[in-house]
Amino acid sequence: MAAKKIDIMDVRQLIQLKIKGESNRSCSSSLAIHRNTVNYYVRQLKATGTSYPDLLRLSDAQLSELF
Repeated sequence: MAAKKIDIMDVRQLIQLKIKGESNRSCSSSLAIHRNTVNYYVRQLKATGTSYPDLLRLSDAQLSELF
């Protein structure tokens, strides 16, 4: 089954948690999202080659385009 698409606000919260050094599993629990979905989004974010703080500065539209 394909990863569930998550809300852009959840993506922003995920980025904030990753900045704090949280594990993917911890992020999954905090956001109530399946850990495989979190893993998918983290891989996509890392593939951009952009730091998490820089990703937070992107607009919602720009973040959405990454997925």
